[in-house]
Amino acid sequence: MQIEQASDNAEIVKTLERSSKVLEKLNKEVGGIDKVEEMMDKLQERMEEVDMISNAVGQTGATQTIDDEEVAEELEAMVKVEEEQKRKEREAVEEKEKRIKEDEDRKLEEMLTGLDRLKVDDGDVKERVGNAVDEQSQEQDMEKPEPVQKMQTKTDVEEAKIVKENVMETETEEREAIPAS
Repeated sequence: MQIEQASDNAEIVKTLERSSKVLEKLNKEVGGIDKVEEMMDKLQERMEEVDMISNAVGQTGATQTIDDEEVAEELEAMVKVEEEQKRKEREAVEEKEKRIKEDEDRKLEEMLTGLDRLKVDDGDVKERVGNAVDEQSQEQDMEKPEPVQKMQTKTDVEEAKIVKENVMETETEEREAIPAS
């Protein structure tokens, strides 16, 4: 036990020596008590300057009064400006939507007009084919004797059917060729 105590005491003395050397080194870095006192004085002067500046600023602020009515008027003006900007933005959006709708309506009207034109053309073609078949049929009825007329009439009907089928195919091709807008 005494050996342990003696060993502990030796360790404590070594630690104290090392601590003393570290403190001595730090004190040299600090520059001694004179330097510390000098730094404390400078610090105190700087703190006093800050206090004087704060007092000067505080006094200036205390003499200024803020008019609540003036602040309220300024806020109201800012709100009005913001509302006006929102109104203008809303009107611009509405105008753009209106133009888009008008463009779509115009394109739709053009498409419908094109379809109507096709229907008219379709009717004209059918009427012309029908007239041609009727005329041809009448001419053949007048020129041929009765038995031959029946035979040619049947041939004419077949030809008319073929012509009609060709017309229908042509119309379908024309409709498919029209570009969709």
